[in-house]
Amino acid sequence: MIYRSVITARNGEPVPLFTDSRPMHSAYRPSAEKLPLSSVQGEGFFIIGGIGGGYHIQNLCTGLTNYHVMAFEADRESLDFCRQFPAVQALEKDAQVTLCTAAELAKNLPRYYVPSIYGSLYFAAQRAWQEENAELCRRTSEESNAVLKQISADYSVQSHFGKIWQHNILSNLAAYSQNRLPAIDTSRTAAIIAAGPSLDSTISILQEKREEYIIIATDTSYGPLLARQVTPDIVLSVDGQHISSTHFFCCPPRLPSDKPPLFVFDICTSPEATKLVKSRGYPAYFIQSGHPLSLLASSYINLSFVETGAGTVTIACCDFARLLGCKTLQLFGADFAYSAGKPYTKGTYLDSKFLSTSRKTEPAEQSYAALMYRTPLQQQAEGVYTTEILQRYAATLQEWLQKHGYEPCGDCYRNANIQPSLPSQQKRFDFPQFMAELTKQLSQAEENGQLQQNAYTATLLPYIAYLRGRKNMDKVPVLELFKLAYSHISRYNEQI
Repeated sequence: MIYRSVITARNGEPVPLFTDSRPMHSAYRPSAEKLPLSSVQGEGFFIIGGIGGGYHIQNLCTGLTNYHVMAFEADRESLDFCRQFPAVQALEKDAQVTLCTAAELAKNLPRYYVPSIYGSLYFAAQRAWQEENAELCRRTSEESNAVLKQISADYSVQSHFGKIWQHNILSNLAAYSQNRLPAIDTSRTAAIIAAGPSLDSTISILQEKREEYIIIATDTSYGPLLARQVTPDIVLSVDGQHISSTHFFCCPPRLPSDKPPLFVFDICTSPEATKLVKSRGYPAYFIQSGHPLSLLASSYINLSFVETGAGTVTIACCDFARLLGCKTLQLFGADFAYSAGKPYTKGTYLDSKFLSTSRKTEPAEQSYAALMYRTPLQQQAEGVYTTEILQRYAATLQEWLQKHGYEPCGDCYRNANIQPSLPSQQKRFDFPQFMAELTKQLSQAEENGQLQQNAYTATLLPYIAYLRGRKNMDKVPVLELFKLAYSHISRYNEQI
């Protein structure tokens, strides 16, 4: 508890006193107090240290149109003390204001801070409160920054892929018929195949003991497997970029006698990849990994959610194996490192790309080096190098294994309690009806100059992130960005 009592200011307004008897606000006119935030222009997300009598927070909210304020107090007892002040009571009725303790701040940030909607984030503390709680302010700022770093990384991906994802999802939904899951013997070990350099030496295990495994391959490893006469049971892709379709150029036309692999695609993957696979006679099974437009569509057609961790197809393969009910996983090529002077196993699409353009002044080795040295390298072992991103992928895989109870068991990971959880039946999907309802809800989303947040408006957030990332658009009000995103999806609806 950092407060001791309340005094009355000259103008009759109540003012909290700290335990050292210093007033938090002016003893003359506390309701005039403002925070040092002169650059704010109508919208933003605000983290405010110190609630006290709430006057500074009320003044901040005045004049803002699109905002969320998250104000925190030192502890629960101090927060409850602040609730006696009329201004604080009014703030608690405002849906755009969240009051919490310093300990709750980091946990609440991912829930409330949506960069696509609020744009810039501001951190400020009430001056007297900060002087009383300097160490708490410093510690809270560090904890918040760690969370904000994760939010920023996710937002950066959205701003890069937001437009591509929206196009891909709508294209794949327009062509969607029905998911059909073939019978799969999950009593065998699920071999999860990534495309790391170590696959060159371990692929012989798959060749010699093929019948012991359900082979679930990442899209990048599909070509190298085929080149070594190993046909996977499942191939999974989550990449939305057009270049990902090159992974499937090696896909042979299906023969009537074939037992075809199941190609599993995130609904936001490149439609060129799904069309290519289907054109060669193979089944496609769609999943989703959390894009809000995918989530909305999944409520219509039961698209299963597959975890991708930090966005890696290797973890997606592991999670699909879990959903199938595979109790034992064995990883191949999941190096998350560069070794033998190369980033991938032999036979990926990069081999043909780099070798086809190789010349004396710019050999293929130079192209591989440029790929590996695009970010700083850290030596992991003799001849083995990694990066910060690859280390994060590796850590996320270990977190996934622990989360789902897969324990080390020799060369494998095992959880005897895993049960299948993929839906056995799919709903029929009417794409025109889906789009009609989506555009109808979006057209009604603006109310009293505010953007109403719901499952329908959330579908545009990654695209709005993309728009905010365009030149000179970072300060455009969210309603204008929403209208632009809505007009794009409406035009796309007409084209389909």
